[in-house]
Amino acid sequence: MSEVVKPISSPENLSVSQTTDGGLDIGAEFAREIKEYVPAAPSENASEDSGSAAKKSSAVKKDATSQAYKRKVAALKAAKPAPKVMIRDIQMAVRAQLNVLEKKKNKYKGEGPKGYFKYNKAVAEVRSMRRLLSGLLYRTYEELKALWLRVVHNVA
Repeated sequence: MSEVVKPISSPENLSVSQTTDGGLDIGAEFAREIKEYVPAAPSENASEDSGSAAKKSSAVKKDATSQAYKRKVAALKAAKPAPKVMIRDIQMAVRAQLNVLEKKKNKYKGEGPKGYFKYNKAVAEVRSMRRLLSGLLYRTYEELKALWLRVVHNVA
């Protein structure tokens, strides 16, 4: 596989003259011929070249993502799930979070004096989650729905 190399004008045929800034003017024809072999001048910052295109595409993605998120939130708020379904979903989400917190709590407990603060924080979170679970049966529908949106679907 030999690559075909396009011949460049011979140096004898080039018109070379001195420019005002001290450089050499090699002629327009030669500049056009050699242009394809010379790489484009890199920018000062490497991210400048692709940055503007990346910013535009990320802005479009963020806009589409935020619109999809808004549609999802609106659909969730308009939904009217049964209280038993919401309680079940909340219990599942809270229990999964409790498992993670219990593991963290046990890890911090074994760290000794340097883990006391983290341990105390984890214990407080576990107590908070257990309080939330115990109060589920006494909540109104609106409170349950708000809690369901916040805990299960991460909607503020």
